[in-house]
Amino acid sequence: MAETKGDADTVSDFMGGKVVARLFQLFAERPWLLAAGIVLSIIAGLLAFAPHAAIFALYGRLAQGSFTQFSATSIAMAGFALLALRWFFTWAAMFLAHVLAFDIQKKLRLRLADRMLKAPMHQLLERSSGDVRATVITDVDSLEDGLAHLLPDIVGASVSLLTVFGIFVFIDWRLALAAIASVIVGFVCLGLLAGGQSKGINKYFALKAETDAMTTEYVKALPVLRIFNAGDGAMKRINDLIDQFKDVAMKVAVDATTSHTAFLVFLTSNVLLLAPIGYALVQSGGVTPLEFAFVLIFSIGFGDACLSFLNGLVQRFGTLSGVVGRIDDLIALKQLPEPVAPKKPTGVDITFDDVSFKYNEQPVLKDVSFTISPGERIALVGPSGSGKSTMARLIPRFMDVDKGAIKIGGVDVRQIKNDDLGDVVSFVFQEVFLFSETIRHNIEIGRPGATQEEIEDAARRAQAHSFISELPDGYNTRLREGGQGLSLGQKQRLSIARAILKNAPVLILDEATAYADPENEARVRAALSELSKDKTVLMIAHRLRSITDVDRIFVLENGHIVQTGPHQDLSTREGLYQRLWRSQQTEEAA
Repeated sequence: MAETKGDADTVSDFMGGKVVARLFQLFAERPWLLAAGIVLSIIAGLLAFAPHAAIFALYGRLAQGSFTQFSATSIAMAGFALLALRWFFTWAAMFLAHVLAFDIQKKLRLRLADRMLKAPMHQLLERSSGDVRATVITDVDSLEDGLAHLLPDIVGASVSLLTVFGIFVFIDWRLALAAIASVIVGFVCLGLLAGGQSKGINKYFALKAETDAMTTEYVKALPVLRIFNAGDGAMKRINDLIDQFKDVAMKVAVDATTSHTAFLVFLTSNVLLLAPIGYALVQSGGVTPLEFAFVLIFSIGFGDACLSFLNGLVQRFGTLSGVVGRIDDLIALKQLPEPVAPKKPTGVDITFDDVSFKYNEQPVLKDVSFTISPGERIALVGPSGSGKSTMARLIPRFMDVDKGAIKIGGVDVRQIKNDDLGDVVSFVFQEVFLFSETIRHNIEIGRPGATQEEIEDAARRAQAHSFISELPDGYNTRLREGGQGLSLGQKQRLSIARAILKNAPVLILDEATAYADPENEARVRAALSELSKDKTVLMIAHRLRSITDVDRIFVLENGHIVQTGPHQDLSTREGLYQRLWRSQQTEEAA
């Protein structure tokens, strides 16, 4: 799983304004919409004090001896009218904020997809696919809460509270300080107590992530656990982890409750300090009774507004801090640079010129050089970890070499635009990915806009048309996630049909028959034979009997090509290939 900042660290980021600043950056593309939403939020925040204004007006009438039924009714009606305006302005602010939030979510998801598409593949392979999916889907969804609620609420509440405090100061600075003194003490207590909780919060979120990961692993491994009667051991590990998580969660909850309770006590006790100070100022003639009544009445609403404001932050800031950090972490993926002066390959010969590549600072390929002529069929063999898949993935530029160059048609792949490189190279992966779409759509990815006849022709050549025709809706059958319900061989043949439809001159096969059962393997081989016609082919092979007719075999070991030649030569020559061949012959005979 990709490393991100701890949630306790992000708490301090939030309190320091980093998360709020990041939300403002996301809003930057639509500044006028943001400004309108903030103005409406400010007006709604100020109108929240309408009931207090009505009470103050009634008190004024009473103090002046002009209190009548008409004045009471008029003040009440005015108060209701102001509350109605508050509801309207709140609705309008929320509407604009949601329009903006949904627009930003859409653009953010597209940006994340684009960043991942242009990132070196090994950066993504370092991350859990579940983490990446959660960031793009769940985290961006969670961001809506901050975009549509938190930011307008912060600005609206802050301005309205500062405005009321400004009026307090205008009346008398001593009353103003008395009105907020206990609030300040409450915030100080909350900050001091919360600051000591950072280690516990870090541990809480770390254990939460570990518990989630172990539970997911347990569910996926249920068949293996049942076969080997290992369920009890696995459950014990999960139970131990859950118990540990529960203990940490309880400590965090107790600490948080203590700090929050202390804060509430101070926050709601401002009137207790204000009352005697106000009385003394009235007696000394420093303020009038009416001025004191104004501050007293509005200070009650002031504390409530602070409490509402803080509750909104407490409920959202932890989640948003982590969300923003994870999204930015994915946006920060290193990008494969686009060529400044792109060139198009003039042929389909492939050249590795002194190529080296490291993965996590570990050398995978070392000083590899060779040339594959147009139309030549090459197989890569070797032990696991010898560099076969890395070599294949460097050709379509899933990542860039650390040293040397890879050329197609005499042009360095780093100087070829991604779209042009995609037109030249086709890749059939060992792990087949099918979209939760129709079979037609999954094949059409090979060449968007292809006709039904062209799609069916590709499926026939891939040995897939017959089983597709037997499905309830044929080519319009909608597949479940990952092609659930289809056999591995059937999924592989759909992948090959996609590549046939693309018809790129360079074809890379990554152990395309590795998961096929004996019955499906024959069909997959026939499909691959059709796909490979008149193409430059580089195939990764585990079953050596499947590559006995290729033009050349490259034997890799520890990132080096240690042998090259046709099967007939290598199988009779002392070396790694002969040992691999004899080992597989012995296994098949047994």
